[in-house]
Amino acid sequence: LGKKNPKTGKREDSGLKHWATFKPQLPIATVSFDQKLLLDFAEWRKKAAKEKGRAIAGRTIDVDVTSLANVVRWCVVQKWLAEFPSSWHWDALAEEPDECELLTDAQIDQLCASAMSVPEIGLLDPKRPRPNLKEYVEELKVARQRFSDYLRVLSVTGARETETPRQKWSNVRWSQKQFHFPGGRKGGTKRGGGSRQAAKPRDIDFYDKLEAHLEAMRERWDPHSDWMFPNEGGSNHVCSYRKQLGRVRKACQMPYVGFHHFRHYFISWCVMKSVDVKTIARWVGHLDEGLLILQKYGHLAPGHGQEAA
Repeated sequence: LGKKNPKTGKREDSGLKHWATFKPQLPIATVSFDQKLLLDFAEWRKKAAKEKGRAIAGRTIDVDVTSLANVVRWCVVQKWLAEFPSSWHWDALAEEPDECELLTDAQIDQLCASAMSVPEIGLLDPKRPRPNLKEYVEELKVARQRFSDYLRVLSVTGARETETPRQKWSNVRWSQKQFHFPGGRKGGTKRGGGSRQAAKPRDIDFYDKLEAHLEAMRERWDPHSDWMFPNEGGSNHVCSYRKQLGRVRKACQMPYVGFHHFRHYFISWCVMKSVDVKTIARWVGHLDEGLLILQKYGHLAPGHGQEAA
Protein backbone atom coordinates (compact mmCIF):
# COMPACT_ATOMS: atom_id res chain seq x y z
CA LEU A 1 0.00 0.00 0.00
CA GLY A 2 2.88 2.36 0.68
CA LYS A 3 3.98 2.12 -2.95
CA LYS A 4 0.58 2.95 -4.43
CA ASN A 5 -0.40 6.45 -5.47
CA PRO A 6 -2.93 7.75 -2.88
CA LYS A 7 -5.23 8.85 -5.71
CA THR A 8 -5.20 5.31 -7.12
CA GLY A 9 -6.00 3.90 -3.69
CA LYS A 10 -8.87 6.35 -3.31
CA ARG A 11 -10.23 5.42 -6.74
CA GLU A 12 -10.04 1.68 -6.00
CA ASP A 13 -11.70 2.22 -2.63
CA SER A 14 -14.57 3.91 -4.47
CA GLY A 15 -14.86 0.91 -6.78
CA LEU A 16 -14.93 -1.53 -3.87
CA LYS A 17 -17.78 0.41 -2.26
CA HIS A 18 -19.82 -0.19 -5.42
CA TRP A 19 -19.09 -3.91 -5.11
CA ALA A 20 -20.23 -3.82 -1.47
CA THR A 21 -23.49 -2.15 -2.55
CA PHE A 22 -23.99 -4.61 -5.40
CA LYS A 23 -23.47 -7.71 -3.25
CA PRO A 24 -22.93 -6.94 0.45
CA GLN A 25 -22.22 -10.59 1.31
CA LEU A 26 -19.79 -11.38 -1.49
CA PRO A 27 -18.58 -14.90 -0.67
CA ILE A 28 -14.85 -15.52 -0.56
CA ALA A 29 -14.59 -18.65 -2.65
CA THR A 30 -12.71 -19.29 -5.88
CA VAL A 31 -15.82 -20.51 -7.70
CA SER A 32 -17.69 -17.31 -6.81
CA PHE A 33 -15.57 -15.11 -9.03
CA ASP A 34 -16.74 -16.22 -12.44
CA GLN A 35 -17.60 -14.32 -15.61
CA LYS A 36 -21.31 -14.18 -14.72
CA LEU A 37 -20.58 -12.32 -11.49
CA LEU A 38 -18.52 -9.73 -13.35
CA LEU A 39 -21.08 -9.27 -16.11
CA ASP A 40 -23.94 -9.00 -13.58
CA PHE A 41 -21.97 -6.29 -11.79
CA ALA A 42 -21.40 -4.41 -15.06
CA GLU A 43 -25.11 -4.50 -15.90
CA TRP A 44 -25.97 -3.35 -12.39
CA ARG A 45 -23.52 -0.43 -12.64
CA LYS A 46 -25.02 0.66 -15.97
CA LYS A 47 -28.58 0.40 -14.64
CA ALA A 48 -27.74 2.29 -11.43
CA ALA A 49 -26.09 5.09 -13.41
CA LYS A 50 -29.05 5.31 -15.79
CA GLU A 51 -31.50 5.62 -12.89
CA LYS A 52 -29.52 8.65 -11.71
CA GLY A 53 -29.61 10.15 -15.19
CA ARG A 54 -25.91 9.59 -15.78
CA ALA A 55 -23.78 7.75 -18.28
CA ILE A 56 -20.99 5.45 -17.15
CA ALA A 57 -17.86 4.81 -19.19
CA GLY A 58 -16.53 1.33 -19.85
CA ARG A 59 -13.22 2.36 -18.35
CA THR A 60 -14.93 3.14 -15.03
CA ILE A 61 -16.34 -0.37 -14.82
CA ASP A 62 -12.96 -1.79 -15.86
CA VAL A 63 -11.33 -0.01 -12.91
CA ASP A 64 -13.99 -1.34 -10.54
CA VAL A 65 -13.30 -4.90 -11.73
CA THR A 66 -9.56 -4.32 -11.36
CA SER A 67 -10.13 -3.10 -7.80
CA LEU A 68 -11.83 -6.34 -6.87
CA ALA A 69 -9.15 -8.36 -8.68
CA ASN A 70 -6.50 -6.70 -6.52
CA VAL A 71 -8.41 -7.73 -3.38
CA VAL A 72 -8.73 -11.30 -4.62
CA ARG A 73 -4.98 -11.41 -5.33
CA TRP A 74 -4.37 -10.19 -1.79
CA CYS A 75 -6.59 -13.04 -0.55
CA VAL A 76 -4.24 -15.43 -2.34
CA VAL A 77 -1.22 -13.80 -0.69
CA GLN A 78 -2.90 -14.20 2.71
CA LYS A 79 -3.78 -17.82 1.81
CA TRP A 80 -7.50 -17.16 2.23
CA LEU A 81 -7.79 -18.46 -1.33
CA ALA A 82 -5.64 -21.23 -2.76
CA GLU A 83 -5.18 -19.52 -6.13
CA PHE A 84 -6.50 -16.71 -8.30
CA PRO A 85 -9.84 -17.89 -9.80
CA SER A 86 -9.32 -19.60 -13.13
CA SER A 87 -12.93 -18.70 -14.02
CA TRP A 88 -12.13 -14.99 -13.80
CA HIS A 89 -12.56 -13.68 -17.32
CA TRP A 90 -13.11 -10.03 -18.14
CA ASP A 91 -12.98 -8.38 -21.55
CA ALA A 92 -12.21 -4.70 -21.07
CA LEU A 93 -15.16 -2.46 -21.89
CA ALA A 94 -13.07 0.66 -22.51
CA GLU A 95 -12.47 1.37 -26.18
CA GLU A 96 -9.03 2.15 -27.52
CA PRO A 97 -8.58 5.93 -27.77
CA ASP A 98 -8.73 7.43 -31.21
CA GLU A 99 -5.43 8.19 -32.90
CA CYS A 100 -4.37 11.74 -32.08
CA GLU A 101 -4.77 13.89 -35.19
CA LEU A 102 -1.92 16.27 -35.99
CA LEU A 103 -3.18 19.85 -35.88
CA THR A 104 -2.01 22.27 -38.55
CA ASP A 105 -0.52 25.71 -37.93
CA ALA A 106 -3.76 27.24 -39.22
CA GLN A 107 -5.84 25.20 -36.76
CA ILE A 108 -3.62 26.22 -33.84
CA ASP A 109 -4.02 29.88 -34.88
CA GLN A 110 -7.78 29.41 -35.22
CA LEU A 111 -8.11 27.90 -31.74
CA CYS A 112 -5.99 30.65 -30.15
CA ALA A 113 -7.94 33.37 -31.97
CA SER A 114 -11.27 31.84 -30.98
CA ALA A 115 -10.14 31.89 -27.34
CA MET A 116 -10.30 35.67 -27.53
CA SER A 117 -14.08 35.52 -27.93
CA VAL A 118 -14.96 32.62 -25.62
CA PRO A 119 -18.06 33.35 -23.45
CA GLU A 120 -17.23 34.80 -20.06
CA ILE A 121 -18.74 31.90 -18.08
CA GLY A 122 -15.97 30.39 -15.98
CA LEU A 123 -13.35 33.01 -16.85
CA LEU A 124 -14.49 35.56 -14.26
CA ASP A 125 -16.10 35.25 -10.85
CA PRO A 126 -19.69 36.53 -11.23
CA LYS A 127 -19.96 37.19 -7.47
CA ARG A 128 -17.02 39.55 -7.40
CA PRO A 129 -18.28 43.17 -7.28
CA ARG A 130 -17.17 45.55 -10.02
CA PRO A 131 -17.80 49.30 -10.08
CA ASN A 132 -18.83 49.54 -13.72
CA LEU A 133 -19.27 47.77 -17.04
CA LYS A 134 -16.03 49.16 -18.44
CA GLU A 135 -13.94 47.46 -15.75
CA TYR A 136 -15.79 44.19 -16.34
CA VAL A 137 -15.09 44.36 -20.09
CA GLU A 138 -11.40 45.06 -19.47
CA GLU A 139 -11.08 42.15 -17.03
CA LEU A 140 -12.84 39.84 -19.48
CA LYS A 141 -10.47 40.92 -22.25
CA VAL A 142 -7.45 40.12 -20.04
CA ALA A 143 -8.89 36.72 -19.04
CA ARG A 144 -9.54 35.79 -22.66
CA GLN A 145 -6.04 36.86 -23.66
CA ARG A 146 -4.51 34.68 -20.94
CA PHE A 147 -6.52 31.69 -22.10
CA SER A 148 -5.32 32.27 -25.66
CA ASP A 149 -1.74 32.62 -24.37
CA TYR A 150 -2.18 29.37 -22.45
CA LEU A 151 -3.11 27.44 -25.60
CA ARG A 152 -0.16 28.97 -27.44
CA VAL A 153 2.23 28.01 -24.64
CA LEU A 154 1.02 24.41 -24.91
CA SER A 155 1.74 24.41 -28.64
CA VAL A 156 5.25 25.89 -28.38
CA THR A 157 6.42 23.85 -25.37
CA GLY A 158 4.52 20.57 -25.46
CA ALA A 159 3.80 21.11 -21.75
CA ARG A 160 1.07 19.23 -19.96
CA GLU A 161 -2.40 20.58 -19.27
CA THR A 162 -2.10 20.76 -15.47
CA GLU A 163 1.52 21.85 -15.07
CA THR A 164 1.25 24.89 -17.36
CA PRO A 165 -1.16 26.98 -15.22
CA ARG A 166 1.29 26.59 -12.32
CA GLN A 167 4.10 28.27 -14.23
CA LYS A 168 5.62 31.46 -12.84
CA TRP A 169 7.49 34.28 -14.55
CA SER A 170 10.46 33.54 -12.31
CA ASN A 171 10.76 30.22 -14.20
CA VAL A 172 11.52 32.08 -17.44
CA ARG A 173 15.29 32.35 -17.43
CA TRP A 174 15.92 35.06 -19.97
CA SER A 175 19.71 35.20 -19.57
CA GLN A 176 20.11 31.44 -19.99
CA LYS A 177 17.44 31.41 -22.71
CA GLN A 178 15.53 28.60 -21.04
CA PHE A 179 11.95 28.04 -19.91
CA HIS A 180 12.18 26.12 -16.64
CA PHE A 181 9.54 23.61 -15.52
CA PRO A 182 10.01 22.83 -11.82
CA GLY A 183 8.15 19.51 -11.92
CA GLY A 184 6.61 18.26 -8.72
CA ARG A 185 4.01 15.80 -9.99
CA LYS A 186 4.13 12.42 -8.26
CA GLY A 187 2.61 9.00 -8.69
CA GLY A 188 1.83 6.77 -11.66
CA THR A 189 4.09 4.65 -13.81
CA LYS A 190 3.48 5.84 -17.38
CA ARG A 191 6.57 5.84 -19.58
CA GLY A 192 5.86 9.27 -20.99
CA GLY A 193 5.62 10.95 -17.61
CA GLY A 194 3.67 10.75 -14.41
CA SER A 195 6.17 8.81 -12.31
CA ARG A 196 8.20 10.27 -9.50
CA GLN A 197 11.16 10.52 -11.86
CA ALA A 198 9.07 12.52 -14.32
CA ALA A 199 8.48 15.04 -11.55
CA LYS A 200 12.11 16.13 -11.83
CA PRO A 201 12.79 19.67 -13.09
CA ARG A 202 13.42 20.21 -16.79
CA ASP A 203 14.28 23.08 -19.11
CA ILE A 204 13.10 23.89 -22.64
CA ASP A 205 15.71 25.81 -24.60
CA PHE A 206 14.52 28.96 -26.32
CA TYR A 207 13.87 28.93 -30.05
CA ASP A 208 12.43 31.77 -32.10
CA LYS A 209 8.74 30.93 -31.79
CA LEU A 210 8.88 30.19 -28.05
CA GLU A 211 10.94 33.27 -27.20
CA ALA A 212 8.71 35.54 -29.29
CA HIS A 213 5.56 34.32 -27.54
CA LEU A 214 7.09 34.71 -24.08
CA GLU A 215 8.20 38.23 -25.00
CA ALA A 216 4.68 39.09 -26.16
CA MET A 217 3.22 37.70 -22.94
CA ARG A 218 5.73 39.67 -20.84
CA GLU A 219 4.47 42.90 -22.40
CA ARG A 220 1.03 42.05 -21.01
CA TRP A 221 2.34 40.81 -17.66
CA ASP A 222 0.68 42.00 -14.47
CA PRO A 223 3.65 42.86 -12.16
CA HIS A 224 1.47 42.33 -9.08
CA SER A 225 1.60 38.55 -9.56
CA ASP A 226 4.39 36.12 -10.44
CA TRP A 227 1.89 33.62 -11.88
CA MET A 228 1.81 33.45 -15.67
CA PHE A 229 -1.88 32.53 -15.54
CA PRO A 230 -3.17 34.12 -12.32
CA ASN A 231 -6.69 33.93 -11.02
CA GLU A 232 -8.66 37.06 -10.24
CA GLY A 233 -6.66 39.07 -7.77
CA GLY A 234 -3.44 37.20 -8.59
CA SER A 235 -3.35 35.29 -5.29
CA ASN A 236 -3.06 31.91 -7.04
CA HIS A 237 -3.00 30.35 -10.50
CA VAL A 238 -5.96 29.34 -12.66
CA CYS A 239 -6.89 25.76 -11.84
CA SER A 240 -8.29 24.59 -15.17
CA TYR A 241 -9.30 25.78 -18.65
CA ARG A 242 -11.27 22.67 -19.58
CA LYS A 243 -14.66 24.37 -19.82
CA GLN A 244 -13.20 27.12 -21.96
CA LEU A 245 -11.55 24.63 -24.33
CA GLY A 246 -14.90 22.91 -24.76
CA ARG A 247 -16.48 26.17 -25.91
CA VAL A 248 -13.59 27.05 -28.21
CA ARG A 249 -13.49 23.72 -30.01
CA LYS A 250 -17.26 23.92 -30.48
CA ALA A 251 -16.89 27.36 -32.03
CA CYS A 252 -14.09 26.08 -34.30
CA GLN A 253 -16.05 22.90 -35.13
CA MET A 254 -13.17 20.74 -33.84
CA PRO A 255 -14.91 18.62 -31.18
CA TYR A 256 -12.09 16.08 -31.08
CA VAL A 257 -9.42 18.53 -29.91
CA GLY A 258 -8.03 18.04 -26.40
CA PHE A 259 -5.10 19.56 -24.56
CA HIS A 260 -2.93 16.59 -25.57
CA HIS A 261 -3.29 17.61 -29.23
CA PHE A 262 -1.07 20.64 -28.50
CA ARG A 263 1.59 18.41 -26.95
CA HIS A 264 1.30 16.06 -29.92
CA TYR A 265 1.69 19.05 -32.26
CA PHE A 266 4.89 20.24 -30.55
CA ILE A 267 6.55 16.83 -30.45
CA SER A 268 5.62 15.98 -34.04
CA TRP A 269 7.01 19.26 -35.37
CA CYS A 270 10.22 18.75 -33.39
CA VAL A 271 10.55 15.36 -35.11
CA MET A 272 9.92 16.93 -38.53
CA LYS A 273 12.53 19.61 -37.81
CA SER A 274 15.07 16.81 -37.18
CA VAL A 275 15.53 17.49 -33.46
CA ASP A 276 17.03 14.33 -31.96
CA VAL A 277 14.51 12.32 -29.94
CA LYS A 278 16.60 12.40 -26.75
CA THR A 279 16.43 16.19 -26.72
CA ILE A 280 12.69 16.16 -27.40
CA ALA A 281 12.18 13.63 -24.59
CA ARG A 282 14.14 15.88 -22.23
CA TRP A 283 12.09 18.94 -23.23
CA VAL A 284 8.72 17.28 -22.65
CA GLY A 285 9.67 15.22 -19.61
CA HIS A 286 9.70 11.71 -21.07
CA LEU A 287 11.83 9.16 -19.21
CA ASP A 288 12.55 6.66 -21.98
CA GLU A 289 15.03 8.77 -23.99
CA GLY A 290 12.70 8.97 -26.98
CA LEU A 291 11.30 5.43 -27.34
CA LEU A 292 7.69 6.55 -26.89
CA ILE A 293 8.22 9.38 -29.37
CA LEU A 294 9.47 6.96 -32.02
CA GLN A 295 6.46 4.69 -31.43
CA LYS A 296 3.62 7.22 -31.06
CA TYR A 297 4.56 10.41 -32.87
CA GLY A 298 4.88 9.25 -36.44
CA HIS A 299 2.10 11.52 -37.73
CA LEU A 300 3.83 13.99 -39.99
CA ALA A 301 2.41 16.87 -41.99
CA PRO A 302 1.42 16.20 -45.63
CA GLY A 303 4.33 16.75 -47.96
CA HIS A 304 6.96 16.29 -45.26
CA GLY A 305 8.41 13.26 -47.07
CA GLN A 306 9.00 15.25 -50.26
CA GLU A 307 10.48 18.13 -48.28
CA ALA A 308 12.84 15.77 -46.45
CA ALA A 309 13.89 14.21 -49.77
